[in-house]
Amino acid sequence: MTAGQMESSGQGTGGLRSRSFIALLVTQGFGSLNDNVFRWFCVLQGMKVESMKASTMSLGLICFTIPYLLLASHSAYVADRFSKRKTIVACKIAEVIIMALAVGAMALGGVDEMLGIYLVFAAVFLMGAQSAMFGPAKFGSIPEIVRSEKISEANGLMQMVTTAASALGMFAGFVVSSMANLSPGDPTMAGLMWPAGSLISIAALGMVASLFIEPLTPADTELRPPNPLTETVANLRLLVESRPLFRAALGEAFFWFLASLATSAITLMGAEVLGLDQIKTGLLAIALVVGVGTGSVLAGMMSGGKVELGLVPLGASVVLLGALSLYWVTGDVDPTNPATQTAAVWPAAFSLSLLGLGAGFFIVPLVAFLQDRSERKTRGRILAAANFI
Repeated sequence: MTAGQMESSGQGTGGLRSRSFIALLVTQGFGSLNDNVFRWFCVLQGMKVESMKASTMSLGLICFTIPYLLLASHSAYVADRFSKRKTIVACKIAEVIIMALAVGAMALGGVDEMLGIYLVFAAVFLMGAQSAMFGPAKFGSIPEIVRSEKISEANGLMQMVTTAASALGMFAGFVVSSMANLSPGDPTMAGLMWPAGSLISIAALGMVASLFIEPLTPADTELRPPNPLTETVANLRLLVESRPLFRAALGEAFFWFLASLATSAITLMGAEVLGLDQIKTGLLAIALVVGVGTGSVLAGMMSGGKVELGLVPLGASVVLLGALSLYWVTGDVDPTNPATQTAAVWPAAFSLSLLGLGAGFFIVPLVAFLQDRSERKTRGRILAAANFI
């Protein structure tokens, strides 16, 4: 098949150093960074309100996750009906607008604290919606940009960038939250400077990066707008009909469940078990990220130009080993004894790195398998169904 035929069929012809793939990596990096800076900033600001202290973390997770369920069918439709490049650019423009709305909501917090907090969490919901629409187009574009033998390595790099940006965003969210004070009575502009400057700048950089992705052809221009309920069921049925793809989607869903659990657990462990402040707790997340990034890159390299599912059980075993190690090093910590807390910090960081290493081995082959084995015309729907799960 010639290069022209491959391009017209939607099969990627580029490598890992192609302009489009590098632009996609940078776009994803800024997007994941902004998602996490904003989400953790909102959670930590909510925890400063006494009446919301116990529920704010759950509220942030719910607001960000529900759009994935509500928009599963529409994200699939958009990813397959239109150019994935155009979808990515549109999502990045929407992100800048949502961040501007979020800043306005923060400004209202200087007048009415509870109103400001609730409006900011509404913006978290909008960010979740933007991410839900972005996901199938982002992952579906990889096989249309890079050659088939590079898909595993491309996903390893994508996972490394995503995880690194997520942890950096979590840490930055802690830092920005500690520097901002949006409570009533404080000068509004002074309190807004750090969150507004950070969030809008990161969103704008992601939008600019997306413009460097080269044009991609739509997968199916004859698709019609879906009925959300029936289309979601149809997409799930399409996924379930292919047992290997369904199993890979279940594995990916299990990974993201553990990832959500891990980020929440790190926050609680750092503050309540190890007695760390917000910034030092954020550094524990960096340890997890170093592991995931290393595991993701190694998984791509070890795949040897193909999708290597044999790495999945290896990754699961290393995740289990890391989790047991973390339990062992923190199980005897006495929160009232600073000496035991200090002694457990570095072993806990090592255990988190080990857990992350296994997670990288686990997730990269599964995502690559979903992209490589799904047909181009239905790839957006398959990936959206996997996101729904």
